Amino acid sequence: WEILLFIVGVILLALELFVIPGFGVAGVAGIVAMVTALVLSLINNVGFNFDFTVETEIYKALLTVIFATTVGVFGSFWLAKRLFSTAMLSHMVLGADQKREDGFIGVDASEAEMIGREGVAFTVMRPAGKVMIEDKLHDATAMIGFIEKGEKVKVMKHETATLFVRKLNDTEKGN
Repeated sequence: WEILLFIVGVILLALELFVIPGFGVAGVAGIVAMVTALVLSLINNVGFNFDFTVETEIYKALLTVIFATTVGVFGSFWLAKRLFSTAMLSHMVLGADQKREDGFIGVDASEAEMIGREGVAFTVMRPAGKVMIEDKLHDATAMIGFIEKGEKVKVMKHETATLFVRKLNDTEKGN
């Protein structure tokens, strides 16, 4: 019956991972069922008769399961690191460094602070181009239509390292 309880736990955990979104009752119940099955398989009982079971045996079995699980998880990570560093499996791991001197750069998060600021279209924006905001050039995309060079623009949003602008109308240009 311990094997049956372990299989029920695996099924509950599989349901939680592949069918039920999130992590909730089925996942926790599956983990509890599997741990319980492993602990009960290590103690001396027949069926559901726990008369001859000493409390210390249960604690010892629980500690054995916890220790074995911990060693198994950390051992898996250690072994995976060792295996993927061997010549035979190293081609499965991305080993390239993306260094600044090789031309790789991160996305500048300071452009997100430009939302709400006004500037001027530095190039014709059909729909992408450049805008001058506070004496700095930025890549931008027009949200609606085309914007001619020299038109006043306002930054409306920032997504995927791009500023999205719209042309200011005549009443807004006076502000």
